[in-house]
Amino acid sequence: MTTLYPTLEADLACPSRYVRTQLHKEPSLAPFASTALGKEVHGRIATSLRLGLPVNQGAFRLPRRVMLSEGEKLDDLLNRAQRGLARFEADYRPNLEGEAHRVEAFVEWKLELDGKPVRFVGKLDLLLGQEIWDWKTGNPGGSREQLRLYLFLAYGATGNPPRLARAVGLESGEEVVEPWSEEIIPWGYARLRRMQESLCTALANPKALNPGRACRYCPYAHACSASQAPGRYLLDTRTGEVTELAAQSLVTE
Repeated sequence: MTTLYPTLEADLACPSRYVRTQLHKEPSLAPFASTALGKEVHGRIATSLRLGLPVNQGAFRLPRRVMLSEGEKLDDLLNRAQRGLARFEADYRPNLEGEAHRVEAFVEWKLELDGKPVRFVGKLDLLLGQEIWDWKTGNPGGSREQLRLYLFLAYGATGNPPRLARAVGLESGEEVVEPWSEEIIPWGYARLRRMQESLCTALANPKALNPGRACRYCPYAHACSASQAPGRYLLDTRTGEVTELAAQSLVTE
């Protein structure tokens, strides 16, 4: 049975990266600092909502080594994460107290797509009645299609369409809201078919490289001849030692 999920298309942007990270689970030099902090922020919010307690705004505990992209500074990333938690605590958590909700809800829909069994799954940051909430540590502006896939997933798994899906930019306070509409149903099936086709293409040619925007946070870009990633640095968070990792330019003829 093929397993699909809402962010699969983004993961499939480069077939080689998808196969190495998602299928082979190859180790990388270190996680990106922004990714590690994003997981920490999401984890603290989930704990706060589950326990009904103020969110932990204490110091972040990062891995021994983290990756930074050119132009990123660890202090800036830490400050942004802290501002996100502060906004959640001030603007969102108090309004959620006493409301029925599910935190990090795993949703699964088993269906047939063109005669083939498919499993469409996802983890929703927050289910609040008939609303889906998705916390964003970055800009939520590009979230609309992801929100539509969340709506489609919840509809298929329960048989009842949610009222809306909301992406919340924790740092900026910006929100993107996508209401349910009947047109999401044919649109969603078309997206699943596209995902399935892209997955088959990637598996048929697992070493294919597709340089572009996906390179920026590829854990293997610094060792890829086709990389378009900016420069990156390996930071030892205990000693402060920084090692530059040269990202190679796109090879052109």
